[in-house]
Amino acid sequence: MRSRLVSATWVLPVSREPLRDGAVLVDDGRIIALGSRAELEAIARPDAERRHFDGATIMPGLVNAHTHLSLTDLAGAIPRMPFAEWLHRVVDKMRSWELGDFAASAEHGTQQLLDCGVTAVGDIVYGPAEINIAAGNGLAGVFYTEVLGVSADGLDDALERAYFPANPSALGAARVVLGISPHSPYTSGPDLLTAVYARAEALGIPFAIHAAESPAESELIALGTGPLAPSARRAAHGFVPTGGTAVDYLAELGILGDATLVHLGEASTADIERMSDDNVRGVVTCPRSNHYLGNRIADVPALLRRDIPVGIGTDSAASNDDLDLMADVRVLAAEHPSLSAQTLIDIVTRMGARAIGLQGRSGTLEPGALGDLAIFDVAEDEPERGILEHAGASSLLALLVGGVWRR
Repeated sequence: MRSRLVSATWVLPVSREPLRDGAVLVDDGRIIALGSRAELEAIARPDAERRHFDGATIMPGLVNAHTHLSLTDLAGAIPRMPFAEWLHRVVDKMRSWELGDFAASAEHGTQQLLDCGVTAVGDIVYGPAEINIAAGNGLAGVFYTEVLGVSADGLDDALERAYFPANPSALGAARVVLGISPHSPYTSGPDLLTAVYARAEALGIPFAIHAAESPAESELIALGTGPLAPSARRAAHGFVPTGGTAVDYLAELGILGDATLVHLGEASTADIERMSDDNVRGVVTCPRSNHYLGNRIADVPALLRRDIPVGIGTDSAASNDDLDLMADVRVLAAEHPSLSAQTLIDIVTRMGARAIGLQGRSGTLEPGALGDLAIFDVAEDEPERGILEHAGASSLLALLVGGVWRR
């Protein structure tokens, strides 16, 4: 693979201070050096490709930490409405799809993410086709095979139907990590939740779950009533209300440690303290999706005060206006004005990678990380502020993914 020296007015490594007139050297799909343009010119091979972007900022490819790429073609199919009703309609739409529909939808979603500078995802998948499509187009990330609505005894059959490998860590892929997810407490019963978690632990792979997403879920967990009760009766075999919160429920099942929790808009201060005590891997917030469905956004400042890594995601196009991730970052900034531009950029890059288990691979411009660079038509004196205000699909100039130009 060709060596590439990429320079710009600003380089924003995230893990260190911004570099004016900086450069990144990428070789064999990995970053091998970072520094001033002059320094890297002196060490780059004579045959290295050299590209300079004047008036632009180079930063790590964005990390969309929660997606459902295979649902992209449901964009606009279901209007804004309360979560439980929306969920019912999504499931009805999905029942009419064939395998090829999910694959085509994943292809469209992948292209949309690349167009806005995303190079890594935490994606929910139903089989290998979506993984192959995303990875084949350059996306790195954690791809969680979703299991729900079966008993714990049916876990092996469900994973087999999804062609989930017996030893996913043996794949040894630099850009693809396989994980598993039981979806949520209202679609998977307690025995299945613990079985999926135990399987993830045994295989040494990431585990994620939607949790504390909506008032309907909170009512279900506490009282067993509300609009999600029919879903729980059908799918969450063995569920009984606990009188507590969703986080309490997962903690009592022993499945918080090293888990990635998605949404958390209903999480209280006590919930966040318990998550910290149980050493969750991280939390992913999906601001525009939560607004679309009438749900709250996670208390990100409180999570950060407890040193819980936070990532950000678009969720699916079925519950968002588009998949332009920086638009979600700007909604998060408006929701929590105390968050600095530096913190928000960290959330959409390095911290987001950590929240889903991609630390060291994605989200930073450091030697050894994947050669994923997003170059935006932004060059303000405060580069983090400029990226926060202006980065997105309309300002993406170029995208290097694993050392290959994709845009």
